[in-house]
Amino acid sequence: MQQVKVSENNIGRIQEILRKTGKSETRVLFWQIPRSSGDKDISLKIGRYKKSNVFQLYKETPESEVTLNQEELDKLINFISINYSAIKSGVNNFISISDEDIKKFFLKNKDKIDWSLLSQLDNEKLKNIESLVSIKSLEAVLKIWNENKLNTNEEFWQKTLQDNSWILSQVFSCPFIKIGQKFYCGGKEDDDKGGVKGDLLYKNNITNNLAFVEIKTPVKCIIGSQYRGIEEGKDNFVYSMDSELTGGINQVLNQRKVYIENHGDNNGKFLHNPKCVLVIGNTDDMDEDKKKSFELFRSFSKEVEIISFNELFGRIEMFIKLLKE
Repeated sequence: MQQVKVSENNIGRIQEILRKTGKSETRVLFWQIPRSSGDKDISLKIGRYKKSNVFQLYKETPESEVTLNQEELDKLINFISINYSAIKSGVNNFISISDEDIKKFFLKNKDKIDWSLLSQLDNEKLKNIESLVSIKSLEAVLKIWNENKLNTNEEFWQKTLQDNSWILSQVFSCPFIKIGQKFYCGGKEDDDKGGVKGDLLYKNNITNNLAFVEIKTPVKCIIGSQYRGIEEGKDNFVYSMDSELTGGINQVLNQRKVYIENHGDNNGKFLHNPKCVLVIGNTDDMDEDKKKSFELFRSFSKEVEIISFNELFGRIEMFIKLLKE
């Protein structure tokens, strides 16, 4: 255990030998100097001490030394933290980014980050990210889910995911960002009535291709009635899908169709077979046969990606566990 030695006049000091040879040693010394204001100034002294030819003891006075005050020391620490890794790796050109810069980026762009990438990082990298990303913000969103699993208000869930659009960014394998909510797709009649609106509109940050997201509630049914049963053997248990699910699929497909017809490729948004996403239901209470039917159905849903609320928020729970490990 390191110990700061404090003198009678309350000056603290701690010393370390940086290098030692047969003829000299290099020492580094921290000084902690109290001020009348109650603050303490920190200074750093580095000196090289040579041995005496007579007794082979180190001289009291260093051969050479340098002392840095608080301001100089802070600047040196900052200089080393920014440049050391680049110099050591041998690069010729680099951009200096401090931890504070990275933290500001995360806080400013949390809606644009693909959080699913966290699962691909090792524990050591995740520990570093923990200092930049507020686990509390993730836990706050998870609390909303745990306290509202039976909430039947569709507008509540739409607003929750609109306000925390980074949650849905997990669905995409590419970097999609939110660009609209309750957006107009088109389709109004001559009397200005009707029209098609979508819940959320995302854009691929690289290709500018769009993604349409339709949000239901966790209590909306996914599984319909039993289609085949036990009389034909357990392996023949098959369920049809509920109309809430199939209706939601057609709803988001129609949004895409109407948007393409009315907007085309404009304003930097390109429509190369845009992605469709439907968030609906909760699979936690499904038995294995119902889950099997659901997985069979959505695995062949090529045009619409279907994800349940518990799966979506389950990923957040996984991220929290990874960050805390």
